[in-house]
Amino acid sequence: MSKPITGKNHVGERREKRPNGDIYVYERITAYNEKTRKTYTVSQKLKGKIKSGTQKIVPTRPKKRKGEGSIPGATRQHTGLTDILEWVGKASGIDDDVYASFSDYSAQLN
Repeated sequence: MSKPITGKNHVGERREKRPNGDIYVYERITAYNEKTRKTYTVSQKLKGKIKSGTQKIVPTRPKKRKGEGSIPGATRQHTGLTDILEWVGKASGIDDDVYASFSDYSAQLN
């Protein structure tokens, strides 16, 4: 005699061992499909991991969402050598000497 079909979801635990000895523990919710007469996984959630040599479940870090970690407002700028020299001159305080080394700027002074 088979088990009666109740239509309820079953909550179980699955353990997956990794090559380094850690065991990842997942909580899995399964349900039964009467048409195909098979069980299928409704959802699966990582509970934590058991490090090798211990017996305690340690929670893992949460997954990153798509919006996290990105740089807001980042733009790409194409700069040339004169732009870099201008920045170095302003930052170090020798911008007049840097400008004087170019022929266009020395022509404007005279």
